[in-house]
Amino acid sequence: MARIQTKRPKHGYRWPLRSRKAMTEYILDDSRSYCDHHTRYTFSWNVKAHSVDWDRPEGEYAFSEQRQEAWEAHVAKHSWVSETAFEDARRHLVDDEYTTYPGDDQGDWKFEFMGRSGGHLVLVGWSGSDHIRSLDEETLSEWTFAEVRQLYRALVCMDHDFTPAKASENIEYHLNFLRMQWEEEQEEKEQAYIEKTAARIEAERPDLYNLFESEKSKSQIIRELAEARGIPFVEVQLSDIDTTGMFLGVPTRGEA
Repeated sequence: MARIQTKRPKHGYRWPLRSRKAMTEYILDDSRSYCDHHTRYTFSWNVKAHSVDWDRPEGEYAFSEQRQEAWEAHVAKHSWVSETAFEDARRHLVDDEYTTYPGDDQGDWKFEFMGRSGGHLVLVGWSGSDHIRSLDEETLSEWTFAEVRQLYRALVCMDHDFTPAKASENIEYHLNFLRMQWEEEQEEKEQAYIEKTAARIEAERPDLYNLFESEKSKSQIIRELAEARGIPFVEVQLSDIDTTGMFLGVPTRGEA
C-alpha cells in the first residue's frame, strides 16, 4: 500500500504536539526565559540582527547598480537611514500589530524590547493580561486545555518568527524600501537636472543644438559628458562641453 505523504504547510509552522503534558513542557521550556533587573520573564527571544546587508538589502525592489556607490555613501553619511529601518522593522511589535497564524489575533500580544542593545524581545501581555510575564506550571495547570493549546500554537509561531536571521531579514526588507524611495528621489533630481541642462545648452550653445537631434536621449548625453569629465552626473556644466564635444562626435566651439 502506498504511503500517504503529509504536505508541509506553506506558512512554515508545524504543531506536532497533541497532549496537554507535551504542550505544557514546550510552553515552559526554560531556554526562552529572560531576567532583567531581577525580574524573570517566561517568554523572550534573541532578535539581535547580526547579518544585515546595508549596501545591498534584499526585498521587493530591484536597485540600480549605477547608483550603488552613491547609496553606500548615503547610508554611511546619514545615520537616520539605519535608524529608520530599525524602527520600521520593530513597529508592528511595539504597536501591538503582530499576529500568529492564521492572523486573527492582532492586538492580543504585547511585547517590549529589553537588554542593553534592545536585542531581546519579551512577551509581557496577552489579551489584556500581564500574567503571561511570569508563567509557571501551577498557574498553567489551572488553564483549560483550549487555552494551553492556543498558547502553544502561538509560541510555535513566535519561535519561528523571532530569530536573529528573521530580524536581519525584516530590517533589510524595510531598508530595501528606503532604498527604493531614495532611488526615486535621485531619478527625479536627475531628470530635472537633465531638462534644465539641456535647455541651457540649446539656449546658450546653439552651435551644439544638433546634440538633441541625434539618436541619443538627453539623459545619455548628459551622462556621457559626466563620464568623459570624470565628475558626478549632477555636476556637468556648460563649460564641460567645450572639452568633451569630440567625445560625443560633435565639434567644439573652436573647431566648428
